Amino acid sequence: MDILFFKADWGLEFQGSLEQRLEQIAHAGFDGIESFFLTMEPQTFRMRCKDLGLKFIGGLIAPDAKTFRSFLPRILEAEPLFINCHGGCDSYSFEENLAFLRECMAIAKGEGDVPVVFETHRQHSLYSPWETERLLNALPDLRLCADFSHFTCVGETDMVHSIGQISEPFGLPSMVPDPVKARVMDLAISRSDHIHARVGTDQAPQVADPRRGEGPEWCAHFEQWWDRIVARAREEDRSFFTINPEYGPAPYAPCYPNRSQISDHWELAIWAMERLRARYISDTLDAPGTSDTSGKTESSN
Repeated sequence: MDILFFKADWGLEFQGSLEQRLEQIAHAGFDGIESFFLTMEPQTFRMRCKDLGLKFIGGLIAPDAKTFRSFLPRILEAEPLFINCHGGCDSYSFEENLAFLRECMAIAKGEGDVPVVFETHRQHSLYSPWETERLLNALPDLRLCADFSHFTCVGETDMVHSIGQISEPFGLPSMVPDPVKARVMDLAISRSDHIHARVGTDQAPQVADPRRGEGPEWCAHFEQWWDRIVARAREEDRSFFTINPEYGPAPYAPCYPNRSQISDHWELAIWAMERLRARYISDTLDAPGTSDTSGKTESSN
């Protein structure tokens, strides 16, 4: 199975025009670009990607099904491998989210059965692990872009442990493995067809630097989830799988009080690509278990 690495166009405005960014993405060794905002005509964009040997994942922001239907044809003109949708709204009821996702999936099927994944992302339908679980159970065909940094941030948890029994009135609570969280992550992992490989924490959707401070511990924690997704894709005998090491700019990323960057998100994306390429293409991936209960220590929360 080929592991393909994509660079998000988000946060690269400082690198010039879209055409210039495509050239830098190709030069850095990425296999493609994932973009939510095409500022070139789709046919021109498609040909430029072809010239540079880049593949394309089409991003689509759609708060409602009407928007999804309206913008889908333009993205399809650029011939994406698939669509990644930031869809729906966190303020919708479960029934509204369910209706939105059903309609979008039906629209995509009517457009030649184009593959669509829906990203686990704040502000949207799949903003929390708990709502995502309910929707996945209601929609057997719903597939995900796994951005689990939003799960840890929204849940304020490592998605493994919960507070155990408190034995003393003023003592620190113990943290114990939570089977409910394991169940949620098992389900999400089983339905993930694309990874946004950004490391977050229980307090933020992005670490300041995955190489320093608390970063390596959280990085190892997230990699256990990604290992399982990649291993499942291999077991399904897929021809390729896609990973986007999506590190964002300040102020999304932790930053100094003047909003200047603590670390360079372009550098982090390249570092993460090289790390994961070595991890998954070296055939050293261990067979994962069914539930992740060993990643973080009890002090992590």
